[in-house]
Amino acid sequence: MPIGRPPVHGHARNGGTPTYQCWFSMKHRCYNKDNASYKYYGAKGVVVCERWHSFVNFLADMGECPERGYHISRHGDRGNYEPGNCTWKKGFDNLSERFYEKGEKVYNAKLTEEKVRHIRKLSSEGASDSCLASRFKVDRKTIWSVVRRKTWTHVE
Repeated sequence: MPIGRPPVHGHARNGGTPTYQCWFSMKHRCYNKDNASYKYYGAKGVVVCERWHSFVNFLADMGECPERGYHISRHGDRGNYEPGNCTWKKGFDNLSERFYEKGEKVYNAKLTEEKVRHIRKLSSEGASDSCLASRFKVDRKTIWSVVRRKTWTHVE
């Protein structure tokens, strides 16, 4: 191996493994102003610790991504991307636990915790997913995920 060349880890081939894609996306949303999510991360001061600028170090600290559909999540969606503050979470859980600033509308979110509770109550009383989707102005897939606790998992 030539002097100065970084070790080859094999994770970047053919578009990258889920672990590599996650690492790349994490860095991209923190440092690339053209990234659609930059305003929620880099622009708010969220950074990736220097150690994790190396994929090999990130892999050593976090291990492999459990499977596709998992993403790296900061504890309480606060702080920086660094050892001790991150875990692997299912994509649905990661988005539903995000803390937003008051009045901030992210990903065109139309639901609130109160609406989620109401949806679950109405569903338990027999309302169809289609009816609920129409009433709350969201798609049926969103209702399906809320009712089956695939998203908004922190809401009882």
